[in-house]
Amino acid sequence: MKSAQVILFIFFLFSIPLCAQKERDNSAFANVEELYYKAYYKLGFLWIYSGDVYFSASNIKYQNKDVYQFISTGRSLSKYDWLYKVNDRFESLAEKNSYQPILFERNTHERNDFAHNRYLFDYSAKKIYTETENENQSKAYDTIEFVEGTMDVLSAIHYCRNLDYAKMEPDEKIPLKMVINNRIYELFIHYLGIENIKNREKQEYNCYKFSIRLVEGTIFKGGEELIVWLSKDDLRRPLLVSSKVMIGSVKAYLWQE
Repeated sequence: MKSAQVILFIFFLFSIPLCAQKERDNSAFANVEELYYKAYYKLGFLWIYSGDVYFSASNIKYQNKDVYQFISTGRSLSKYDWLYKVNDRFESLAEKNSYQPILFERNTHERNDFAHNRYLFDYSAKKIYTETENENQSKAYDTIEFVEGTMDVLSAIHYCRNLDYAKMEPDEKIPLKMVINNRIYELFIHYLGIENIKNREKQEYNCYKFSIRLVEGTIFKGGEELIVWLSKDDLRRPLLVSSKVMIGSVKAYLWQE
């Protein structure tokens, strides 16, 4: 199971121009933050703990500017490597005030497949310069037209946590744009309101709940919806995500130390 991609596809969220009116004044995460998730795969009646996912946010200098550095890694548990080995890493640099992506890099190794993507965002030229390599293609370079509001996966994850859900109405739908595999997709988020959930340790949390339409791929059917629960507090931590996949279902829980 592609545990890292499951977590990342969960957070394909808002584009800045269409949602800026709902942005809060304060940041939903500290200047340095680390979050750990345990991914579970359901086959039949069994939920199997199958992998770990890690997110971090920090401040760094890039070209003499203070920027956010977002990193996520995902690994399958070694005892399941024979079935589907995963070793993935994603990194993004983003503007501090707008969360606009500056540079995004993906390196994924899943079973016998690997993929490398690198996106450099040039806002003055309205271009995204890409570098792509995988098991079927040697390293190639391309340029795609930048569409206003387009984000990479990690910058969108953290931007969405800084939105003011208290001002949204249940059943509200908000469009977003996301660059995935050298293509810009137009998706949307469906806000579902407030709901109480319990984690694996039976602790109860009050959450903002929404669903996202997923991009068709190797584990998702096109149009499948993934459900996300964010903590209803200043941190807006993603506590639980859940979705059906082509075979079975997946869930990921924030791990409490």
